[in-house]
Amino acid sequence: MNKKFMYLSVWVALFISACSSDKKNSISQEKYPVTNPIVMDTAYTHDYVANIHSLQHVELRARVKGYIEKNSCR
Repeated sequence: MNKKFMYLSVWVALFISACSSDKKNSISQEKYPVTNPIVMDTAYTHDYVANIHSLQHVELRARVKGYIEKNSCR
């Protein structure tokens, strides 16, 4: 019973405060100066310092010794 009365009183207080008519209906609107944007190209670059490491270290080695002298794939 006590909790019901507490909830009811909170509900009534919120309802009365939300529905009060002593609010000002006229909101003053301020005027601000308006300008046009400047149209121009910009280049945005930013350098970051970083080290890149792979998840796995894989070595690539030739099966035979020697150098490639001619590309025969074409």
